[in-house]
Amino acid sequence: ISLGLVGSEMCIRDREELTELKSMVMALPHDLKTAVLLHHYDGLSAAEIAKIVGCSSRGVETRIYRALKKLKQARKRKLSTV
Repeated sequence: ISLGLVGSEMCIRDREELTELKSMVMALPHDLKTAVLLHHYDGLSAAEIAKIVGCSSRGVETRIYRALKKLKQARKRKLSTV
């Protein structure tokens, strides 16, 4: 096996996993999805997100925690079926 092929296979697998992750994020409830996207994609703090969505910073932190927990559970379910 050439190194190029291994690299290509890894790149394809990474793209597939990224597509799967995007799908799982988009399937989250709106409030959880919004918090996790603003935090991890846009780099906003919990306080900044709280101002945007109209809740407390602690509420945003809880939403992010719940979103990540749901994503981990979904990933675990997906891996157990493969």
